[in-house]
Amino acid sequence: MPSKSLGNKQSPTTFNNHQQSIFIHKLLKKHHAVTSKQDKTKRKAVLARLQHLSQKFVTRVSQKRRVKSSFQPFVVLVGSASLGVDLASSDIDVVLIAPLHITREDFFEIFGTVLSRDTRVSRFHPAPFARVPLITIVMDGVEVDVLFSSMSFYQSGRVKEMDSKSEVSLGGVFVSYQIHKILDEHPSSRKSFQALVRFVKQWAKERRVYGQTWCFPGGISWAVLCLKIHEMYPRSTLNVLIRRFFQTYANWDWSESVAIRDETCSIPSPMMVLPPGYKTRNSTDAVSMTTLRILVKEFSNAARFAEMASSKQTWELLFKTKDKEFFSKHSHFLEIVVLAEEYKVVESKLRAFFKHLEQSLLVKISPFAKWFDHPSKEEKRSYIALSLRSGNNVTWREIEKSCQEEISNSLSRLEVDNVVQCKIRVVTRSRLPYFVCSSPCRAQCADLYSTKEIHLHRKTMKGVITSSGKQKWISRRRKRRADDGELDDQAIVLMMFLVLIVILAAAYIIS
Repeated sequence: MPSKSLGNKQSPTTFNNHQQSIFIHKLLKKHHAVTSKQDKTKRKAVLARLQHLSQKFVTRVSQKRRVKSSFQPFVVLVGSASLGVDLASSDIDVVLIAPLHITREDFFEIFGTVLSRDTRVSRFHPAPFARVPLITIVMDGVEVDVLFSSMSFYQSGRVKEMDSKSEVSLGGVFVSYQIHKILDEHPSSRKSFQALVRFVKQWAKERRVYGQTWCFPGGISWAVLCLKIHEMYPRSTLNVLIRRFFQTYANWDWSESVAIRDETCSIPSPMMVLPPGYKTRNSTDAVSMTTLRILVKEFSNAARFAEMASSKQTWELLFKTKDKEFFSKHSHFLEIVVLAEEYKVVESKLRAFFKHLEQSLLVKISPFAKWFDHPSKEEKRSYIALSLRSGNNVTWREIEKSCQEEISNSLSRLEVDNVVQCKIRVVTRSRLPYFVCSSPCRAQCADLYSTKEIHLHRKTMKGVITSSGKQKWISRRRKRRADDGELDDQAIVLMMFLVLIVILAAAYIIS
């Protein structure tokens, strides 16, 4: 008797992996980790507008200097967006490549003026003195970082005559080009790679371990880490790739670099991720020993969750935000307060500022990679957990004073029109403002609030405060309102009863 053919039936393991991968794709959409068609259309329109403005800018400067060049300027998409792994909430990075006679001063002065006067630009912030000089704008609701590079020739990854700053700006173009070449070797698994990067980036943002500003890996570094796993397991399903990712890096020997080909790095660093590109450099040189330890711990925790995950609900546990855990675990924080339109300038100085904290003041730090918006929308706040090393006799007041002097001196050296103001103070958990903690952790974090804050934001707070004095005040106020409400209800019932008696009496008299 012939055996029955299995046909195209999948094994239980293969079917389960496929089902879990579907769960994960739905989860990414739920957390807005996938860019919608509407967002893609809007971003394409923004790129087209930037291309148009850049051509007008180069033509204007060329005519003014009477220079003729066959080199046409163009705007190149770099970073996560160029790989198709940008999140819905992410900004986009572009490089304006211009002829050699266009200078960086022209870019900031002339092109900057063109951008600031464009009616579609709602926010404009130049950063000419950043490590990578750029202009940040918000056009049609899309945040864009515009970098600049000038050269005499560019074609298919080949360039001629450019300065060191242009080389740094153009580095992302070459990295994206090389990654695309590597992905072309396994075209069928490109979508799995993109989904893996989106999942890991969303996880890193939820766990507050994302961004070079905070001494954590940035977008391109996470992409390279995912590419390494993709190279090691090219035919694996998405759920397997995620498990392999966390397991691999939880047990990685970080004295060794993560490289895709045979890239090497001559400058040692706690974490070395070497993207393939024009010139090999460490994309995680901002990561310190402290932030690396935080990363490894997060990798280990995620690896345990991923190993047990089997449904949409269990996979979602990996996206559990770190806010409650972070503010409940630590007792002292360094609060950074800056105006909303100036926070990008302060961000560019945080890396050196963290180094000052660890090396000069001998303080253990744990950066929280997120800015909190004040309800007024006029300022932003960030928090760094602090703990004193053993044998360190420095006081919190001395730390606060030293940090304020360090950041003020650093910002005053910037050649900008207005001095950037930044306030720094050490606060305890009980002094954290209410808008920093979400409702579930407010019971542990919120303590002291001014009566004015309670009055102005009582609708948002919903009365969830644990400070003994303020809580009693709120309880008494609620009790008075409840009592008043009861009295009002009794008065209404009595009034209705009297009206009914009058109506009945009038009817009796008429009859």
